[in-house]
Amino acid sequence: MAPPTNSELNERREKNCIAISHERKYFRVGNTWVKRSLRPYEWQKHNGYMHVPLFNVDRVLNEGACLLFLAQTGIPLPKLLACFEDDGAAYLVTEYVDGVGMNDLDAESQAVVAEELQRHILTLKKLTSDSWGGPDNMVLKHLENFLTRQANSLPGPSAISYYAKI
Repeated sequence: MAPPTNSELNERREKNCIAISHERKYFRVGNTWVKRSLRPYEWQKHNGYMHVPLFNVDRVLNEGACLLFLAQTGIPLPKLLACFEDDGAAYLVTEYVDGVGMNDLDAESQAVVAEELQRHILTLKKLTSDSWGGPDNMVLKHLENFLTRQANSLPGPSAISYYAKI
C-alpha cells in the first residue's frame, strides 16, 4: 500500500480528530486535548517523497515528561492527564485550555501578557540539570542508539585513510 497524502488522511480522519500534520494527529474530546504521533502506515508522501518523522514516538513521550517536570515550576500549563505508547503511536493527553491570540487583545492586555511571559522565561532560564536530553534523558538515549548504529557501520581503517586523502 502506497503512503497516503495529508489530504487522504484528512478525508478519512477519526471522530474528534480536528487536525493532522505531517507528524501528528490532534483530537479534542470535551475538555480533553489529545496529541498522537502518526503510525508508520500514516506517514505521508508529499511531492513524491515520503516524510519519515524522526523519533516520532519518543518526541511525544518526551513532551509528556517535560510537562510533568515543568508543572513543578509554577508556570501555568495544561494538566497532564496521561502519556503512553500503544500500537506504534505515542499519546499525550492533557486538559484542553481555551485561549485567545495576542492579536485579539488590546495594547494594555498585550503588555500584561508580555510581562507575565517574561517572568516565566526567567523561571525557565534558572532551571539546570546534570543530565542532557530532557527530564528522562530521552535525547541522550537516542544519541547513544544512533552512535552505536554508526559504530557498527563505520568504514575500516583503509577506507578512513582513503577519505582523509581526499
